[in-house]
Amino acid sequence: MKRVISACLLFLTTTLISDPLNSAEPSVFTETHDTKQAPLEVKNNQNFVEDVKTFLDTEYKKLQDKILEFAFSFLGQGYKFGASAKSAKTDCSLYTKNVFAKLGIDLPRTSFEQSNLGKLVSKDELQVGDLLFFRTYKRTPSHVGIYIGDNQMIHASFNSNEVKIDSLDKKYYKDRFLFAKRVI
Repeated sequence: MKRVISACLLFLTTTLISDPLNSAEPSVFTETHDTKQAPLEVKNNQNFVEDVKTFLDTEYKKLQDKILEFAFSFLGQGYKFGASAKSAKTDCSLYTKNVFAKLGIDLPRTSFEQSNLGKLVSKDELQVGDLLFFRTYKRTPSHVGIYIGDNQMIHASFNSNEVKIDSLDKKYYKDRFLFAKRVI
């Protein structure tokens, strides 16, 4: 994320500002001269905004592709409730923690703690990489998965005993869905 912001700032400074300082040297032969700096000029605002939007969309898409790549790399990994980081198995929140860690994003260990991060996203605005939270064995978020598009998620499933893909239309998940959060 820091790289994206840095790239945007670099893009902004090279595209937005043209000749920010008056490049003419004051004359030593005149008694009075104006030393005010020229105002900043903005190059075609509409093109600039479109260029920045295109740049950000492209970078965000690359990040989403990486999330999918990392998420799918764990498909079939065994499930163990409360698995430790040293275990060959995983549970739902350790799975999401491990996927996002590969992107340099440090999520907390439990689904409840993860549910306190990010921006709330409505179900009709879901994007690849959003975290999905469910109520399974208690009232607070007790299960988390990653949205992968087409109304599907990838998650470490207790019932299937492995990391797998499931539809959000499945009655079990439909009935237990709480909310989604965007952490990227």
